[in-house]
Amino acid sequence: MKSKTVLKMSLMAAAFGFAGTAAMAEGYGERFKKADTNGDGAVSHTEMMAQVQSKFAEFDKNGDGFIVLDELPKEMPMGEKRSKKLEKKKEKMEKRLKEKGVEDTDAFMKKMHDWKPTRMKFMARHDRDGDERLSVEEFGSRMIHMFKRMDGNGDGSVTMAEAKEAKAKFAKKRHRKHKRKHRG
Repeated sequence: MKSKTVLKMSLMAAAFGFAGTAAMAEGYGERFKKADTNGDGAVSHTEMMAQVQSKFAEFDKNGDGFIVLDELPKEMPMGEKRSKKLEKKKEKMEKRLKEKGVEDTDAFMKKMHDWKPTRMKFMARHDRDGDERLSVEEFGSRMIHMFKRMDGNGDGSVTMAEAKEAKAKFAKKRHRKHKRKHRG
């Protein structure tokens, strides 16, 4: 619940709009307050899990405690930030192709579709036991993992200060990884 990066990695929080965790990830202020349902200045594991379970229930259309492929939307939603990022990538790629003299960029740009989230990719990423259905534990596993990483003092809740600290930490880590990747 600390940074945008953290939540992107966790259950496509922005795409599915988890009020609790995306709240802390995307913008602290009002969203953090919304996630902190008891108003104590921290988002507890219980509050985070309530958000996960609420979102899970939206997709578990038949209420059997599992999400199967047919219950996921055919067009997987994409968070606003990810959508903008994808659009920028497309523009950058088209510009590069034109600079290289490629006239017809359509065929190449169709490959960009692979960057969009699909329900098959979502299912494959989260179905840990391979039974082709997601339990609430599988559905929330990334969220839980990220919550634990953000809970700096291990007290079972994430404060605004911990959220900001984690955001800085993950941004620094992402920057180092990017630098290593692009070394000549």
